[in-house]
Amino acid sequence: MRYIEDMENKDAAVKAGDTVRVIVTEPIERFPHFIAPVGSGTLIDADDNGAWIKYDETIPGCEEWENEVYVESAEMASVVRLSEPGR
Repeated sequence: MRYIEDMENKDAAVKAGDTVRVIVTEPIERFPHFIAPVGSGTLIDADDNGAWIKYDETIPGCEEWENEVYVESAEMASVVRLSEPGR
């Protein structure tokens, strides 16, 4: 498992197959389906437009997406930060 220093490097880390742990610091609204709460997860895919995060916690209403939430690049800096090693 590798921890990257900033979200700018997320694409390379995901493409390299590294496990990137993140903390979601603000709820993410995906109206009308669900609101993803503050929590933690794994960055599973990323591109220039955003990233998919697989939550550790179960999100009611997110079953159709297998507990994965898409976060657009524009909102990522305000709601996602990298996890500290050991968390």
